[in-house]
Amino acid sequence: MLLPTTALLLVLVSLHQPADAGRQRRQAFVLGVQSADSCVPPEGGQGLCVEVVQCPRIFSILTSRPIPTNLFDYLRRSICRRDASGRPMFCCGIAGSGGTAPLVAGVTPRPSTAPATTTPPTQPPTQPPTQPPTQPPTQPPTQLPTQLPTQPPTQPPTQLPTEPPATEPTTILATGEPVATTTIAATDTTAPGSSAADNILPGLAECGNSNVTLPRIVGGRNVNQGDWPWVAALGYDNGRGNVSFSCGAALISRRYVLTAAHCVDGQAGLRVVRLGEHDLSRTTDAVHEDFGIESRTMHENYDTNFSNDIALLRLDRDVVFKKHISPICLPRFPSFIEPAVGAQPYVAGWGSIQYNQRSSNILRDVAVPVVEPASCVQSYARFQTVRVDERILCAGFAQGGRDACQGDSGGPLMSPVFNPGEQTKYYLVGVVSLGFRCAEPGYPGIYSKVSHFMPWILRNIN
Repeated sequence: MLLPTTALLLVLVSLHQPADAGRQRRQAFVLGVQSADSCVPPEGGQGLCVEVVQCPRIFSILTSRPIPTNLFDYLRRSICRRDASGRPMFCCGIAGSGGTAPLVAGVTPRPSTAPATTTPPTQPPTQPPTQPPTQPPTQPPTQLPTQLPTQPPTQPPTQLPTEPPATEPTTILATGEPVATTTIAATDTTAPGSSAADNILPGLAECGNSNVTLPRIVGGRNVNQGDWPWVAALGYDNGRGNVSFSCGAALISRRYVLTAAHCVDGQAGLRVVRLGEHDLSRTTDAVHEDFGIESRTMHENYDTNFSNDIALLRLDRDVVFKKHISPICLPRFPSFIEPAVGAQPYVAGWGSIQYNQRSSNILRDVAVPVVEPASCVQSYARFQTVRVDERILCAGFAQGGRDACQGDSGGPLMSPVFNPGEQTKYYLVGVVSLGFRCAEPGYPGIYSKVSHFMPWILRNIN
């Protein structure tokens, strides 16, 4: 059954599961886009209302580094509507006076009921250095910039309800360990970081590269070595001279991994960040690399109730990137890479196969659908102090069976993003935080939403 979307390049398809569903694969198909509505772009003429990746001109502006300030008004006026998940869609100009040659790949214009305009083009930016072309390029940029722009979207996403019904408090289980109920701290709205952070974070050529081949939707199973080269295992001194790996993390640069604050808070025994691991039971594995921890930075508003559950670990030396050890991309421009409701990002780790059972020695992954925020609020309404707001991303199957507990606390929620003419890139969109039991029906997993915490991340890497 196709998920309800408007012109998505990547459409996820759920297959009916037979009795031996354990052997039945779930697949993702890259499909053509649907027809687009007609519109009038800021420069005049005819256009199509499409997603950003389908409009080379808008795409090239948004992937400029930095975005020219004189073009922000042009971008704002190019927004023709928003899709079901609230992401902006843009009016992309059509080449030629006849308006019959769309400049957007795979899009067929719907016939317009309004007469074609013959008015001369208006000047798009308020103070442009030069007049922008009335005909955008017919091909998307062959190379993306090394990093995405740090300018926030012109229209912030709608905030979610922050006041659930008051009921009796109930204990929530985080992935892999019991936790207390949570309270809300102030929302972090500080502007994005400085050029120093830009120099530390990897460029698009270095980040988000995976061996995973689409179409592919996994159902909670072992993965191939090197599929997720940024997944890290956090090792703790178990008091007997050995190291136990109990949390996950994601490599985001040569010196930093991002994890959950509850994996760091009060954990004096945290000793090791292991990269390139696949099978934790193979102590002689020559592929993985262990790193010491130079410093730890938890969110200043984190508390033991799991508010602002995010932390940075600075490694004791630089990571040398290679095929099986490389960073994931951060959502530097979240309005355009946030997974839509119904999309199925991946979570990976060495977590439990089932609730309250032993963890896996082999790295596993699972695709979990992003849940409508209002539905997630309703799911957790009976938990008095759990609030689902703009800092949270919820994902999981309504029927249960697959969830973040099959990854690790602190582990990554990873979203594939398709860029025209480029390979698929994976972005870190969530950090495993907490949930109710493991894959419990009706209770999606709760993730710290990385895009919300980008200002904090940029301030704290050096």
